[in-house]
Amino acid sequence: MSYKDQKIELGFQAIQYENTQRCQYAYMLEGFDKDWTLANGTRATYTNLPSGNYTFLLKATNEDGVWTDKLKRLNIVVTPPFWERLWVQILAGILVVLLGVWAFRFFLLRERTKNMFEIEKQRVYQFEELAQMKLRFFTNISHELRTPLTLITSPLDKYIRRGVKPDTKVLQMMHRNSNRLLELVNQILDFRKLEGNQQLRIKPHDELSVYTNIYTAYEYWAKEKNIDFRCEVLETDYTVCFDADIVEKIISNLISNAFKFTPKNGQIVLKVSYAHLQTHEDKVVTGKMVIEVFDNGAGIPEKYQEKVFERFYQLDETPNKCYSSGIGLSLISELVKLHNGRIDLKSEEGIGSHFTITLPVGYKDYEANVQEAVVPITEVASGETVVLLIEDNEDIRNYLTAELSEDYVILQADNGKDGFQLALEHIPDIVVSDIMMPLFDGIQVANQLKANELTAHIPLMFLTAKTGLDNKLKGLETGAEDYIEKPFSVSEIKMKIQNRLESRHQLIKKYQKEELFIEPTSLVDQYLVKVNEVIEAHLENSEFSIDFLCDKLAIGRSQLYRKIQALTGKTIIEYINTYKLSKAMPMLQDGSLSIKEIAFKVGYNDNRYFSRIFKKEFGHPPSHYVPNK
Repeated sequence: MSYKDQKIELGFQAIQYENTQRCQYAYMLEGFDKDWTLANGTRATYTNLPSGNYTFLLKATNEDGVWTDKLKRLNIVVTPPFWERLWVQILAGILVVLLGVWAFRFFLLRERTKNMFEIEKQRVYQFEELAQMKLRFFTNISHELRTPLTLITSPLDKYIRRGVKPDTKVLQMMHRNSNRLLELVNQILDFRKLEGNQQLRIKPHDELSVYTNIYTAYEYWAKEKNIDFRCEVLETDYTVCFDADIVEKIISNLISNAFKFTPKNGQIVLKVSYAHLQTHEDKVVTGKMVIEVFDNGAGIPEKYQEKVFERFYQLDETPNKCYSSGIGLSLISELVKLHNGRIDLKSEEGIGSHFTITLPVGYKDYEANVQEAVVPITEVASGETVVLLIEDNEDIRNYLTAELSEDYVILQADNGKDGFQLALEHIPDIVVSDIMMPLFDGIQVANQLKANELTAHIPLMFLTAKTGLDNKLKGLETGAEDYIEKPFSVSEIKMKIQNRLESRHQLIKKYQKEELFIEPTSLVDQYLVKVNEVIEAHLENSEFSIDFLCDKLAIGRSQLYRKIQALTGKTIIEYINTYKLSKAMPMLQDGSLSIKEIAFKVGYNDNRYFSRIFKKEFGHPPSHYVPNK
């Protein structure tokens, strides 16, 4: 039967010819009924049967009411509608699944689009915020650049128009502002270095001169502003490891900021200490160096303290207050991170600020990054190497200056007399001179240079149009190291200058490894002998200084510096210390005097300072060389 047949009626009758009305019937439709139904007559009616297979069961009683065990069966099939067929249901299931997948992807895509829109909206907002910060940064950096530029150009314009020389105070003001300009430019360049993955240059240090140098540099500024500036550095007898250049930049920026925002009669303190040091022999294995800078200046409001280390962020943008370039503190934060350290800030508005920087200083904190300390020698191709050009032809002089100025500092003279005076004043590393010149010719210049104790060590190269073997020999007889004939190749000149300077630096290296203070002979520069005699005569004088030495030698400080640097590769104070320590060594080995007495004998009042520089010079403390009794 069809699923559309809403009613089915089944009739039945017992096969008995007498008293059929006394027979009873019971039926059940398997698959629909759960129990037998006692019939009320001879018909069974079902309505709205679901589709499926059924079995109609029927049983009856006799006239005495006894139920028979024989059942009558009738199979009934109700055909299902098409939507209940298996293939239709499978197809419908597939459609539902596909619809679900589509709906899921639709909502996922919508959410993703929504999120992308939010992300893009946030990115645009951040971009606009960064653009505004950069705009404010460039506005403020322009303001910071314009102020010192104004203080430099205005006096210059005034004195140029009037044709008079500026006084000392104005020159000092111009010098301070030029240094400020240089500081700003250096900060910007330091940021570019950090973006280019700047590498640490960790070196071992036996003393913390970087802090005393910074203190000396800002001491004048402290006096100008009447600020109590103090430096408290805890000394240690162990070797610590850090990047001195990065530490100097960090401290300089912090101190500079402190001076900027600390009023007159204020106080700034630089304090250096150590924490959690673990040592082995004379080295720090692991440990921390704690650098603190605190002042009683304007302070930083609490709501800004988390942002002051962000790049391009300015604490105050109001035009009636101090502008800040937004570089200093951000640069400090980046450098501290580069050095594997941390920086903390405590500040209260109107009370002051307290910066604490913690840097690791053990050699195990950096492992393979630690570089061995080497004796500093000026590189040949550096801006500190001075070349003196003596040439009367302006075109040749300008051409050589343009070609050599990329690698060297160039001094020029258009005649031999002025060239010799420049050599005396600046003590160049090498002299390149023509021969045929007014006033003094090249031969006269060479004779005067070699005859003077200050300039006798300077290499000389002739660059001349005088050709022929006789002229060349005459030039070389003066002590000149080379003789180049015109026309010349500028590449040849560059190479010969470089080779000559490199050879001299190799000699200096050898000179440093050998005994410096041998008995005077023709092989030792006679001016260096004179320097040694002055130091020897005042060996026990604890007030002996560079200025004192210059006065005794009747020479300028810069001249003496370049002379000693050229001969030994050392600064003046390094050479003085080396000489004194070399005199202390035999006394220690003799053992008749105590270390403290020997320190006084060679002009050191501070016994600890004597021990520290002695260890730095010879690799071991003084006690190592005292014989056991």
